[in-house]
Amino acid sequence: GVPVSVCSSCQSHAKEHSRELTCELCKIGYRAPKAAPDLVGMKRTADQQQEEDAKRQKTTTTTTNFKTNRYFISKLPLTTTKTKLEEALGKIAVLVWMTDKKTKAFYGSCMLEISDDAQSTDMPSHIVVDKKRAKVSPFRENNNNDPWPPANHQEREYPPIGT
Repeated sequence: GVPVSVCSSCQSHAKEHSRELTCELCKIGYRAPKAAPDLVGMKRTADQQQEEDAKRQKTTTTTTNFKTNRYFISKLPLTTTKTKLEEALGKIAVLVWMTDKKTKAFYGSCMLEISDDAQSTDMPSHIVVDKKRAKVSPFRENNNNDPWPPANHQEREYPPIGT
């Protein structure tokens, strides 16, 4: 059977008549389950629901009140490449891998500019790269007139490893 908490005044009655728990502590009318819950089945159902939600969100698009062809991509796996991003988003004109200032190691984000011939009007809000869901956010030019791409930018297929 399944262990059930029973107060001291109902213990003897619970031992003799385990299916008839009437104590307030024992939740009046509670009946012990006959079998353990199917945890594996519950997990499969939850996983299927999560996949369906991800597919539904994959089809949603980011709408902006300004026209842009520059995007910030976050939550990227470390195995991301420029080719994989192009498969998901279209032709990329400029790709800047975001790195840690001290170690120069890639930390899972990048900024990119989609080429003019690629569709950049309706960009998905999320993409899937190597089975990981990454977030796509539009960004507009800053007012500081910082150069784009940055002066130290080097075009790379793979993100930098660091020192």
